[in-house]
Amino acid sequence: MLANNTDLKKIIFFILVLISFNEMFSQEQEAEIFFKDGTSLEGYGMIHKLNEIKFRISLDDDYDVWTYLMVKSIVFFDYNHGGMYEYVTLKPNESPKLLEVLSEGNINLYADVTSYNYYTGGNFQDRSSTIQKKKFSINKLYVKRTNEKHPTALTGNFRKKAQKYFSDCKEIVEKLKTGEFRKTNANEMVDYYNDFCWE
Repeated sequence: MLANNTDLKKIIFFILVLISFNEMFSQEQEAEIFFKDGTSLEGYGMIHKLNEIKFRISLDDDYDVWTYLMVKSIVFFDYNHGGMYEYVTLKPNESPKLLEVLSEGNINLYADVTSYNYYTGGNFQDRSSTIQKKKFSINKLYVKRTNEKHPTALTGNFRKKAQKYFSDCKEIVEKLKTGEFRKTNANEMVDYYNDFCWE
């Protein structure tokens, strides 16, 4: 059964997110880094070794390497490859992990971009075959309310887990049952909750 145009657009969106993150590892971008003490600096940065940030104020400076010990988040300003990445503690007694913020509000939606796996074989550099096959997985999505210490993973049975987490919003539960909300448009689901269901 062929996907409709809306589904294809969502699939393409997530593939572009994956590609842009891979490129982010190898090139610096204009960015603003936010520290735990409330201060911030603008300059140039990149995500390094999955969970570290390399940052410098000007292109003439040497890089400093930052981790969750002092940094809260980083925002990239590039039009094509921009976005916010925040350190989040997934479980008690674990070091925070750098996650992409897909939706922000009373509930945040995070993506573990290192867990994405849309490659299906052949030459890894040839992404066209992957897009043609439309086979990919978004393995790690997390939701977290502002008053929660740790996020909830929407892994496994996405519909079942999302219905449980958003059980206080009957509209979302119904949209999950009908398939209007699903993993590929989880950001729309979280935005809906923040706009219409939060009390």
